[in-house]
Amino acid sequence: MKKEVGKSTTYELCRYVEPSPPPASRGTKSNGRARRQTVEQPTYKTLIERMERLALQGAIKAQTVANRVSVLRSFLKHNKLSEDDPVGHEMRTAFRVRLTAFADHLSALGKPSRTVTNSLAALRPWREVVVAIDTERA
Repeated sequence: MKKEVGKSTTYELCRYVEPSPPPASRGTKSNGRARRQTVEQPTYKTLIERMERLALQGAIKAQTVANRVSVLRSFLKHNKLSEDDPVGHEMRTAFRVRLTAFADHLSALGKPSRTVTNSLAALRPWREVVVAIDTERA
């Protein structure tokens, strides 16, 4: 005897699956692992804006900021970077090496030694800003 299977009246065939919402316990409870947040890398434009804000607050003179921005742009040009590029290892781990190479470049252009040392001194605050941003993000 064969049993005849009839059509179901409560189910339909579907080509897609609708996801169910996550359980309420999943969104509020931490499983002990830290969630990784996507944080954008700061760009050199961000650094410049931050330095300009310091000038507006009166922490630094506007002329000092202009000089520092000028030296930063020269440093970026030497390293084949632009203001829209994210801040990379040239301002972090490789800063001393890149700073020395930039000083050699300025000397090769015939800049006086005082100009070279002033340029290097103007770049160091940029490194401090990068360290401050990295510390805030950590």
